[in-house]
Amino acid sequence: MQKDTVLLAHDSQGHISKPWVAIIKDITRMQNGNIMVSAQWFYRPSDIFIGKYMKSFDTRDLFYSFHKDEVHAETIMHKCIIHFITEKSHIPRRKKYPGFIVQKVYNPDTKRLIELTNKDFLPDMKDEINNLVQKTMSHLGIVSAIESTDGNLN
Repeated sequence: MQKDTVLLAHDSQGHISKPWVAIIKDITRMQNGNIMVSAQWFYRPSDIFIGKYMKSFDTRDLFYSFHKDEVHAETIMHKCIIHFITEKSHIPRRKKYPGFIVQKVYNPDTKRLIELTNKDFLPDMKDEINNLVQKTMSHLGIVSAIESTDGNLN
């Protein structure tokens, strides 16, 4: 279950709202018996305020982030599929490859969107993104035409 991408239920003050999306980073049993999950969040365009709230052109759009929180394991609804697609790659067709699409990283502290291929990420962040993109490309059967000679994504 660790490293799975999942939908998480939440109650927005009695209103039905879209589930949160996260990657499970760790699972911990607390002394009181509760099971907690370290969740690394994805953001929907409608969650992001950059001078104004963003609008999505595709309901599959998500933004990756390095923001993590602890949540109760009971909030996990089920697994979901997320495709990490660089801006130079084609977005897979919904019918053949259902799931969410990530093309950018959102930094909630600076309120900035950053391309997946940005060179300014810290090395461990860059490695994490590269691994997620390569996993998607392998799953979709795409040979990377954008890989540079040093093995990093362009």
